[in-house]
Amino acid sequence: MLKNYFITAFRNALRQKVYACINVAGLSIGLACSFFILLWVTDEMSYDRFHERGAQVHQAWRHMNTGGQVYTLNSLPTGIADTLAAEYPEVEDAVTTRLDTQFVITAGDRSFHETGGHASPTFFQMFTFPFIEGDAANALQGVSSIVITERTARKYFGDNWQTAGGVLGRTLTIDNEKDFTITGVVRDIPGNSSIQFDVLLPIQEFLNRAQFYS
Repeated sequence: MLKNYFITAFRNALRQKVYACINVAGLSIGLACSFFILLWVTDEMSYDRFHERGAQVHQAWRHMNTGGQVYTLNSLPTGIADTLAAEYPEVEDAVTTRLDTQFVITAGDRSFHETGGHASPTFFQMFTFPFIEGDAANALQGVSSIVITERTARKYFGDNWQTAGGVLGRTLTIDNEKDFTITGVVRDIPGNSSIQFDVLLPIQEFLNRAQFYS
């Protein structure tokens, strides 16, 4: 029975070639579009799913009324994190971040522009970015520590940076102004992470500078 259906369909296609081509082309385009939409949805749904505590992580936003218009922003005063942790028992920890900052990083005779930012000391305990060198619990302590990705380590210290003794304790200069000591190297940030950085500094370092210039 099924064979007869195929024979009939083939004969009809031979008799009506234009109509058959239009149908086949339409079906092919529809399947291709559906496939690409599926890939896009799958990629979007995969974002930030690798964090071990991802189901417990929430981001604070604010509504700002300006000229009768309400704008929703993810930029909040730094004191919000401390207030949330102190006054809401269900909040186990609150992390402050300042990302998407451009730095000029220098090590010896190598100098490049890198994207990064600042984060609270417990950043790596809240978010799962595996360490190759260093300790997640202590990597962002103080105001002169810096955490870099393995890609950044290769760029400044060569492909053999691990076999050559690692980079913990080495120094990087930020914006030709201040030296920071490398306290951790994390694996390259996956593309399906909403948080992207090459270098990460302690948030207190930024707050100290902001207070100095205010």
